[in-house]
Amino acid sequence: MPISRIAALVQKHKQGIFYFTMALLLVIGASLRFYELGAFSFWDDELFSVSAVTRSGPWNGPLLPERSMAHLQITDSFWTWKLADPHPPLYEVLLVPWIHLWGTSEFAVRSLSAVLGIVTMLSVFALPHTITRPTRIVYMLLLATSGCLIIYSQDARNYALSACLTAWMFARLIKQIETAPHTLAQGRPTVTLLTLGGLLALNHYYGLVFVLSVAAFTAVPTLQARSISALTRVSTRWSLALLPALAYIALGWIGIMTKLNAAPPDALSLAMTFKRNFTAFIRNFSPGHIGMVHFWIALLLLIACYLAYRKMRKENHPLQLITGYVLGISTLFFIVQIIGTRRAEFVHERYMIFIIPGCLLLTAIFTQTSNWIKNISLFSIPFIAIGGLLVWNASPKPQGWGEWKGASEAVAKAYQAGDIIIMPISHQPILQAYFQHYLKEHIPLSELEKNTWDAFDIAPLVNHLKQTTDQKQHLIFFSHSAFEPQMKAALSTLQADIGCTSKETRSYGTLRVTEISCKESQ
Repeated sequence: MPISRIAALVQKHKQGIFYFTMALLLVIGASLRFYELGAFSFWDDELFSVSAVTRSGPWNGPLLPERSMAHLQITDSFWTWKLADPHPPLYEVLLVPWIHLWGTSEFAVRSLSAVLGIVTMLSVFALPHTITRPTRIVYMLLLATSGCLIIYSQDARNYALSACLTAWMFARLIKQIETAPHTLAQGRPTVTLLTLGGLLALNHYYGLVFVLSVAAFTAVPTLQARSISALTRVSTRWSLALLPALAYIALGWIGIMTKLNAAPPDALSLAMTFKRNFTAFIRNFSPGHIGMVHFWIALLLLIACYLAYRKMRKENHPLQLITGYVLGISTLFFIVQIIGTRRAEFVHERYMIFIIPGCLLLTAIFTQTSNWIKNISLFSIPFIAIGGLLVWNASPKPQGWGEWKGASEAVAKAYQAGDIIIMPISHQPILQAYFQHYLKEHIPLSELEKNTWDAFDIAPLVNHLKQTTDQKQHLIFFSHSAFEPQMKAALSTLQADIGCTSKETRSYGTLRVTEISCKESQ
C-alpha cells in the first residue's frame, strides 16, 4: 500500500477519533446542563423574568419609562417592566416565544438557558485551524465541566446567554485575527462580531463593558497602522452596533439609577475591591470557602499567564497574537470591573461569567506551547474540570435559597376558602406576582387577589377584622426574610389589637410561612 494511502487512512482515523471525542464531550456537557433541570423551585430573580413575560401587560401597552421598580404595577406593559429593571431586555425577549412554545414549568423555562449552554460549547468548532484538535478537545472539556457555566445553564436568567455570546465573540475575533488580520488594520471587524457585540450589550450591562473591551482591542491594529480613517471606521462600526443598547439606556436610566443609588455611600480601596472581585472569580473554580491559600495560588497562576504570554511573544509563537487579544480583553474587563464596583454592595461570582470562556480558552491554548507553560496548563486541567463539577454540585438549588414552590405548597395546604393571606406587596407591587406564581396553581387567581392583604399597611386589615363577627378568623403570613421586621411588626399589631395567636413560623429557604388565629378581644 502506498505511503500516501497509509497517511490518508491514519489522518482519517485521527479525524474520526477527534469528532467522536468532541461529540462525547458535547453529550456529557448537555447531560449535565439538563440534569434535574426542573427539580427545584424558581428563585427571586427567575420569578422576575418569568413574571415579566407571563404577568405583565401587552407589549404595545403604554410605555412608562419613569416607573421605578418600587412603583411598577403588575398590569404595566412588558417594556415598562423591563425599563424599570436595571438589566437590558434581550433574554426576556427570547423567553417570550420560548414560554409560548413550551410552557412555564421550571424545566420548560430553564431549558432555554440549557440550550444556550450547549450553543456555548459549539463555539469550539468556530475556532481557526491554528488551534489544533487536541487543544479544541481540552477547551470543549473545560466548557463542558465548568461549574459556573453549568449553574447558569440551569438558571432562567440572562447569564447563560451572556456566556454564549462572549464565547462566540472570542471565537469569531480570533478567527478574523488568523484568517484576515489585514481587515482589522483597515478598521473592519466582521459583521458577525459586531452583531454578537450588539446583542451582548442588549443582554447585560456588564456585557456592554465586555463589548467595549473587545472594541478597544480591535482598534489597536488601526493605531499600529497609524490610520485615522481606519480608526474612524472601526469606531463608527462599533458605535452603530451599540446604538440600540445606548438608546435603551437612555430610556431606562431610571432603573439603572435606582440600582446605582442603592450602593453604599463610601467606596472601597482599589486593593480591597481587587481582592473582592478576584475572590469572586476564584469561586467559579473552587467550591467552599476561599481562603488565603486559594487566593495566592490563583494569583500565582494569573502571574504565570502573563509570563507565559511574554515568553510566547519572545519566541514569536504562532498563537501569541491570539493569546494577547484574549488575555488583554479579559484583563481590561476585569480592571473596569474593579473600578466600577468600588461602591457595590457585593460582587457575585456570576458577574465574572463574561471572561470565563476566555480564561478556559487560554488554559487550552497554553497546552499548545512547550516547556513549563504546557506543563502547568496540563497539570491544572483536571483540577479545573473536577473543581467545576464540585462548584456546580455545591451550588444552592435554587439560587438565592428561595424555595418559593415549597413555601407556596405549604400556604395552599393550610388555606381554606375565606382565609386571609398576608404578603409584603406594597413595598414593590410586582412582588405579588412572585408570591402568586405557584399559589395560583392551587388557588384561583381571582380568589387570591380578593383575600390578599398587605403586611406593610396592616391598619385596614385590623379594621376589617374588628368589623367581623366573633367568629374565629384564620390568617396566613407568607413573607420573605428581607421583610421580616415588617412582618413581625404586623403580627405584633394583630396580637395587640385583635388578640391573635400564631403557630411556629416555618422556613423554606428565604421564605416564611406562619399560620395565625385571630378574633376580637373581649
